[in-house]
Amino acid sequence: MDHDLANRPADKRAGFARWLGGRDCTDCWKAARDADTASKEQWLTAKRAEEQQAAAEWAAGFDMPPLEDPEKALDWGERSRHQLMIAAHTALDGVP
Repeated sequence: MDHDLANRPADKRAGFARWLGGRDCTDCWKAARDADTASKEQWLTAKRAEEQQAAAEWAAGFDMPPLEDPEKALDWGERSRHQLMIAAHTALDGVP
């Protein structure tokens, strides 16, 4: 694939060209990315389950009230509440 380097500063063209040389072309990159959707979905499912477990344990440990409807948003809500509270507590740890 051809790249127009004219919009790059002259002193940065060689480095960018070397970087491009080590990369797949856009079409090849997209094909490889799209071909691996099954493993991405498995990883995402496992990651969500792990986050959900951590959120449930945290909510139970701090006696958080259960969230209410809509049913399809409960898991997301629990994970989001957990992530926001953890981030807030982490940010406050550095405050004197």
